[in-house]
Amino acid sequence: MILSDRIFCGPNDLVILEGSFAVGATGAVSAVKGNGVSGVVRNSAGNYTITLLDAYNKFFGFAHTFFGTTGSGISSVQVASETVASTKTIVVQTYVIKTSDDTLEAGDPADGCTLRFVITLRRSSLKGKGE
Repeated sequence: MILSDRIFCGPNDLVILEGSFAVGATGAVSAVKGNGVSGVVRNSAGNYTITLLDAYNKFFGFAHTFFGTTGSGISSVQVASETVASTKTIVVQTYVIKTSDDTLEAGDPADGCTLRFVITLRRSSLKGKGE
């Protein structure tokens, strides 16, 4: 459930986007939701590009959670890159634990789970205190 299209607050236009996408077999993306999001594509094992509708001047963070009946199998999600000011994209990488040596390797979430995310951005080019 998406709570709102976007949440704006403060004089510097802090923006919080909420969205989600379902993961199918071999990491295929479907059921993309979130009105501030124009799409999500799978680039390679566990590597997903989220494209935003609008450009933003500052990227603050990406928070996530997985939902599903069997668990995601994912032990870590990291922002690999972001270019929200130009190409309006955020690339995230998901990792699984290799059973042979307990190290992390790129891997897709389990078939049938949903990745929900919250992205925090700033529209204004004005810098905040301490920046």
